[in-house]
Amino acid sequence: LNKSQLYIPVFLAALIMPSLVSAATLSLIPKGQTFNIGQEFSVDLVVNTEGAEINDAQAAINFPTLVLQFVSADRSKSAFNFWVEDPNVSSGNLSFIGGTDKPVSGSSLNIFTARFKTIGAGTADFKISDGVVTASDGKGTNILSTVSGATITVSPSATPIGTSPPAEQEQPEKIVRKAAPAVKLPALPELRVTLYSDPTK
Repeated sequence: LNKSQLYIPVFLAALIMPSLVSAATLSLIPKGQTFNIGQEFSVDLVVNTEGAEINDAQAAINFPTLVLQFVSADRSKSAFNFWVEDPNVSSGNLSFIGGTDKPVSGSSLNIFTARFKTIGAGTADFKISDGVVTASDGKGTNILSTVSGATITVSPSATPIGTSPPAEQEQPEKIVRKAAPAVKLPALPELRVTLYSDPTK
């Protein structure tokens, strides 16, 4: 084999390998729901490693502060067990840096669950930026290839999820009675009051 024949498989491998390892996805769940003003709801940030093993991730989640208010972040079900930067909010950006001391992989690994409160009507878009998902390859390779945000709608007149509109109350039937003339009434009694005594007695 000459050198040119050896270079061809090496060149093809270099083209194929990045597509095999750069496959992780960061997503927000749920999407497309409608809430009332004043309601609270939760959004899960999950990662799909597409079979690769990872050991940390970081990103920023942007949300409209005129429509939503951040309440809290729950990490109790997280696949990560240490945090360089706890989930925190600044000017409508929820950012974090977290990881695990043991490589993990899966199609829907929970990173954390964020809770929000609706404070204004309108459409709220959650957008993920500055995302990194690091492969457990000893090189710190960023394998993040896709981010998927979410959109919710806040309506002042929407029916709260899990409840039904109040049932219409049945109106009582109005009964009309016609007046009837009085008959067989007793005679009026005679009333006599003596004001002065009889002078002849």
